[in-house]
Amino acid sequence: MKPHCLNALVLSALFVLGCSETEEVVGKQHDAGIPAELLESAQRLGTAWAGKEAACEKAELELTRAYWTAFFENQAAAVAPGGLLFDPAAVTPCVAAMESLACHEVGLSIPPVLPAACDEVFYGTAAIGEPCNPGCERGATCLLARQSDAWCSRCVKRLVEGEVCTDEPAEGRCASGLVCSGGKCARPRAIEQGQPCDRFDAAAVCEAGSYCAESELCEPRKTSGGCFWSDECAPGYSCVEGGCQRWKSRGATCSSPDECEPHASCSDPGGCDAEPFFVFFKAGVGVGQSCAEDPCQPALACSEQSSVCELLPRCE
Repeated sequence: MKPHCLNALVLSALFVLGCSETEEVVGKQHDAGIPAELLESAQRLGTAWAGKEAACEKAELELTRAYWTAFFENQAAAVAPGGLLFDPAAVTPCVAAMESLACHEVGLSIPPVLPAACDEVFYGTAAIGEPCNPGCERGATCLLARQSDAWCSRCVKRLVEGEVCTDEPAEGRCASGLVCSGGKCARPRAIEQGQPCDRFDAAAVCEAGSYCAESELCEPRKTSGGCFWSDECAPGYSCVEGGCQRWKSRGATCSSPDECEPHASCSDPGGCDAEPFFVFFKAGVGVGQSCAEDPCQPALACSEQSSVCELLPRCE
């Protein structure tokens, strides 16, 4: 089972985007209007993350690079007066931190779980306690929640490794790459194959090539047999209709998106192609503009009632 599009919103600290219930593709890469230095940085970040993911998960490098380069280009496109800010000096430390990650710290999540150093590349001006419009200042991160059947946002303190945290992050959230475990922000640690594991401890991750099985032991990821999530299957395989199967490359016939390689979808009339489900690939539209077919800019939400982009209110 691969990650799918949320019916209302795909959320991250920098993105709150409207999303079609039909999971159809609505965008591709873009670079028009992005200053050269900013575009080069976005491409560098995308290439670095793609290289790590492709090496760890045996994903196709070209497709993975195109996907994540477009993801970072979308952040770059939001850098403008009144929008996000960009620190070029933070790019090199971010790339270095990406390259230093062990494979158990890298997953096929969307948005990606980047190392904490990458929090400094793109950031906003909203202070702690304010709505995340257009983004939170350095030292803060965006808390997104449902309140009175609507999405809201509030900038909260970004907690570093070792700081006290709770499962209900009302006043603070662990920085990127960290998880709340045992009441403190911690970096995921690898557990060797055959050793006990706890599927409810986000900081205890089975080493690369293994997963936490029902036996509560780290067991080898499978190339066949039953599964529920694709992380139970070996790199190069995905969970399709309850069984691990080798994923299909672009151009192959398919009947389900789960059959296709990462960052590819099963398009009509039934072939794996390079078009992703998610809408990180188009420059977003602004307040009051239609989001029926386009994503909203960072820190905006697509209204479920009117299908126009709205500012997120402050979470109380």
